[in-house]
Order: sequence, then structure tokens, then C-alpha cells
Amino acid sequence: MVLARMTIWKFRPNEREQGINALYEALSGPAYSQKGFVGSVTLLSQDNDGMVTTISLWEIEETRADSEHLFKKAYEISQKSLTGSPEIKNFRVYSAELNIGLQR
Repeated sequence: MVLARMTIWKFRPNEREQGINALYEALSGPAYSQKGFVGSVTLLSQDNDGMVTTISLWEIEETRADSEHLFKKAYEISQKSLTGSPEIKNFRVYSAELNIGLQR
């Protein structure tokens, strides 16, 4: 079973680029070294210039729960650029197919 955490971040006008860079620095390296981390996807909204959605994938619930400190740190780092608290939703992954190797 694979689990996913989807987080929707809403940035102030003209602060998305700065905010997404802060999120990337806070989450990417530390997450990859976290036990149970499977991968992630970062989505930049085409309809809302201030919105970013991150999806992280985890092997089991315990590893996803253990990663909470990473997201708290990311929130603290990017808080000044946000319009409010991020919206977080957790999922069980039913299926996933990716045939791309996109990286930042």
C-alpha cells in the first residue's frame, strides 16, 4: 500500500516563486532521506498564480506520520508568503502511472 499527502499552498500575489523555492528547499532533500518516502509531485496551478499543490507518496502510515515535522518546518519557512494555512488531505493511492522523469 502507498499513501499520499496532498497539500495546497496559497501564496500572496507575486510571491509564489519565492515560496515554492522555499518549499522545495525545505522538503525535497529532507524528504528523500526520510524512511518510507516514495516520491513527490509539485503542481503549479494554471488558473491561480498563487496556488501550488504538493503530493508526497509514502510506503506506510507510520512513515507518512513521521514526516509531519518536515511539513511543519516548510510551513514555518514559507508562512510569510502564504495567505493562510495550507490545506492538507491524506489519501490511499489506488493507482499511479508515471513515465516521465521530470525534476526541478
